[in-house]
Amino acid sequence: MRAGPLALLSVLLLVVLSVAEASQRKLHVSPDGFDFETEQPPEVMASNPPPDWSHLKGKHSDEAKAEILRTHPHLKVHVVDAKGMVTMDYREDRVRLFVDAESKVVKPPKTG
Repeated sequence: MRAGPLALLSVLLLVVLSVAEASQRKLHVSPDGFDFETEQPPEVMASNPPPDWSHLKGKHSDEAKAEILRTHPHLKVHVVDAKGMVTMDYREDRVRLFVDAESKVVKPPKTG
């Protein structure tokens, strides 16, 4: 089966957008795979330091989500399989909890 010109153009557009987005991100290699982080100017980081949720690593996702929402009720907390795929857009109103098969948080949550 041959792909039509419109399908090929759509795929090409997705590739171009992905490359453009990836060029704005910093690639980190961690023990559990690749982790993209958006680079923010130092003045933004200094004026609005990210919350430290490193103590939530190893806790159950329900407990971690409740703690984040208790102190930051405006955030949207998403529980995500640590091996799952996620979009690479950066959102300051979102926190992802990457969890294992037992719903334990496997890496410190952060906004984005």
